[in-house]
Amino acid sequence: MNNLDNIIKESSDNEFITDVIDASNEYPIIVDFWAPWCGPCKNLTPNLEKVIKSYNGKIKLVKINIDENQGVASQLRIQSIPAVYAFFQGKPIDGFMGAQTENQIKEFISNIITKSGVEVESDLDKILENANINLENGLFEKARNQFQEVLDEDNKNITANVGVVKSYIAEKNFDDALNKLNSIPKEIEKEPVFKELNSEIELLNKVSKTRSFGNIQSDLEKNPNSLDLKFELALSQIANEEYEDSIENLLNIFKIDKSWENGKAKDQLIQLFDTLGNKNELVLKARRKLSSIIFS
Repeated sequence: MNNLDNIIKESSDNEFITDVIDASNEYPIIVDFWAPWCGPCKNLTPNLEKVIKSYNGKIKLVKINIDENQGVASQLRIQSIPAVYAFFQGKPIDGFMGAQTENQIKEFISNIITKSGVEVESDLDKILENANINLENGLFEKARNQFQEVLDEDNKNITANVGVVKSYIAEKNFDDALNKLNSIPKEIEKEPVFKELNSEIELLNKVSKTRSFGNIQSDLEKNPNSLDLKFELALSQIANEEYEDSIENLLNIFKIDKSWENGKAKDQLIQLFDTLGNKNELVLKARRKLSSIIFS
């Protein structure tokens, strides 16, 4: 068991020490106890092999036919099959008996990897890496297809869900971005990143409808006290990613009239904060300024 072509191996009682105990000192070994007559084994094994292969040799599978090899199965007191055990550093660290779905197997393997502390990169990790590179390089449809490939295997993958939404945002396809965001699985929908993306979509959709910076500036020179124009200028600055200038303008509007348009400037600031993220330096400074104005 020393190369990628041998990540799945048929073994025996005589080879168990070499194939499992010794080998598990390098990486986790999953042992599948099965028999030709076992119906559930026939359903379990293909999914087990599929998940194991996705880790590119960093975790391996040993299969033992208990009809031909009863010694180890007896020592482990296996009374029914399929029975799956995970070994690491010469010892069993987890296991299960009976049929399991592919998702249950993935969760089991993921837990084994966590317990062993082994650093692994699965096929899905490589796909995600390539997808993010394509996203950065402006190949939005190609990136989206790769993110979707990951979601077909794991629909709760946060990175892939985020990637699909970002690919639509980059294309200024805000409707599809929102539709995707609204279809995020409930198990992960409360992750902060999705709130940030929602704020970003709403904000970008809003600023996409603003006039050009030059036209707004020209009108503002004629009517420098207009809060409507100052607000429109702030939106235009957001569209041009001039976030610091936009924040200063919105703070200035709020300072001049806190109740203007039912606190519209403050609401816009909060939405921008959510978009940029609470750890952003501009946001941290702006929040302090906003608090100072509120309590002044």
